[in-house]
Parts: sequence; C-alpha cells; structure tokens
Amino acid sequence: MGSLRVERDGPLLRVTLARPERLNAFDAALIAELSESFADVGDARAVVLAGDGSSFCAGADVDWQRAAIDLSYDENVEDAMRLYRMLETIDRCPAPVVCCVHGFALGGGSGLVACADVAIAWPDAVFGFTEVRLGIIPAVISPFVLARIGTAARRYFVTGERFDAELRLRRFDGVYRWFRNSGSPARDPKGRIIGWYGTAIDIEEQKKAETALRERERELSQLVAMVPSHVWRLTTGGEPTFFNKRMVDYLGVDVGDTGKPGTSRLASLVETVHPGDAGAFEHALNGSLTTGEHFSMRHRLRRADGVYHWMSSRAEPLRDDSGRYRAVVRPLARHRWRSASAGRLAPGARATCARKPGCKPG
Repeated sequence: MGSLRVERDGPLLRVTLARPERLNAFDAALIAELSESFADVGDARAVVLAGDGSSFCAGADVDWQRAAIDLSYDENVEDAMRLYRMLETIDRCPAPVVCCVHGFALGGGSGLVACADVAIAWPDAVFGFTEVRLGIIPAVISPFVLARIGTAARRYFVTGERFDAELRLRRFDGVYRWFRNSGSPARDPKGRIIGWYGTAIDIEEQKKAETALRERERELSQLVAMVPSHVWRLTTGGEPTFFNKRMVDYLGVDVGDTGKPGTSRLASLVETVHPGDAGAFEHALNGSLTTGEHFSMRHRLRRADGVYHWMSSRAEPLRDDSGRYRAVVRPLARHRWRSASAGRLAPGARATCARKPGCKPG
C-alpha cells in the first residue's frame, strides 16, 4: 500500500499513515487503504494506529478537497460516504484500536482519534477542527467525535480552537486523576517509527490549584459586581480596561464599547461626564496619572437614559511589590447626589452645586 504501512508484530497489528511529506493528510487513496486494512485485522489482539513524520494526521489533503469542487452533488455525497465508511470501519474494529498521536491531529485527524478505543497523545499533540475557518463543517466526523467527547465538541466545531493532550486516568482504586502525557517515537535507521517511549505526569494537584484559583477569581468578580459603587480601572496610558457590572448597567456600555474610530477610550469615557465638569475631570485625572497621586472629585456622570447623576469619584494608584507606581489607577465612582436631567442642568454648574438648594442626596 502506497500511503499506508501495515505490519504484523506477533499479536499486534501496526497501521501507520505513510505520507509524511503531506503531514499524513488523507485523500481518496489513503481512505480506501485504511478501509481495507481495518476491514480485516485477522486474529490481531490489538491495532496500533500511528503516523510517520512530524504529525499524526493533518486532516484532509487540500488538493483532494480542491478537486471536489468539480464533482457533482451525487459524487460529493459518495465521496463523503467513503470517508464515513472508513471511520465506521475503524470504530467497529473487533480488536482494540490504540491511536498514538503526535504533532497535528486536525479535522479528520481528530476524527481518526475519536474512532480509537485508546488514544495516547504526546506533549506536542494538537487537536482541532480548523476546517471551520475555511467554511467547512466537520460533518462526516461529527458522529464519532460527539460519541467520544460529548457536547463539548460543539464549541470546537464552531471556533476551530486547538486543544491539547491532558486527560484523566483511573487509578487502581477507581479514582481518576489528571495526567499530562509526554513521549517520543523510536525510529529505525530509515527514520520509520518502530515504537514509542512515553511518560504520564500526574498534574492532579496543579489542576486543583487552577480550579481553586478560578473559583477565587469568580468569587472576587462577584464581590466586585456586588459593591454598591462604580468600579473601573485604567492602564498606564489612561485607557479604561475594566468596568464592573454596576457601571456597565449605569452607562449602558461595556469597556470594550467605549472606543470610537479616531477617539481613545478615555476620551469616550470623558464624554459621559457633564460638559460643565469634563474639563476639570480630565485635568485632574491626567494629573493623577502623571504624578501617581490619588484622584478625588465630585462630578456629574451621564446615565444610559441621558440623566446626569452626581458622583463622588476616588482613584488610587496601583503599585508593584516594591512600591513603585505603575500608573494604573482603580477609581471608585459612587452615587453621591442626584441631579435633574441634562436639559435642566446649568451649563456652568460645578460639583459644589450639590450643596445648593434643589440638589438633594440621591
């Protein structure tokens, strides 16, 4: 077989994709050879499916896919059915199929892995359904992928993201622990893979620490959202990078929506400050960013419905462990006084008018 190497090693049958110059991408010929090889594995106790070269299988051959453009509808359907029958033959193989994955296992390559009973992936293994970036739906392989990894596949079918080879292994007492697989192929003088050497590193404690960190971040995010204030953060250049939920609800926009073509996010934020206060607000804030001094000011801020409310804003510089000013501030804007609508505000009114008659605590 030109694109496939089939070798019997005692009770073990080795099936190796042998198109390293094409990253073992399959075409019509390789599909036919795989179907034939797995249709009759004889009395083999197990089948090892691997790939020559730098990658296991990069999916469908681009030239093969390009040729499909000239096929009729019926011919394209039959082409897809040949791929499906090949995957089904591997999936229904009477002997256990062990898939050894290194490098790329993309698109149909991930489909091959999904048809195996056991998959062993090395640290450089990269999985993904990247064909979606070309507008191609991973349809033919989806029944096998969904059966293997469940509805989690929906995300990768849509995004084309790549994912790695961490997995959980069952210990002798039935407890599952997270492991990261690593290994290297053993090759003969001609460069052909004749075996694999690998290790599985227990990363259970690392996973627990990562989970605990995510949980703390989630709790902190909830606490920030619950604070009865508008919490926001600026970069060293004065660009807003975070609004808490209360501020998003108040302004009607999130931080990513504040920038306009030709306008900085900070300038867009200053536009929400009442015209009578905007100049002083921007001057004081720029002074704090330059000197590292705290910022404190009362001003009016426009709500999503156009109504201005008086705020008492405070900002403190964020410093590193050595106390050096990093020019990132975390202002807090709290409801201080409630004003009338924008149309009824005196153009020259300043923060001090909060104490004038008619300005009542909000």
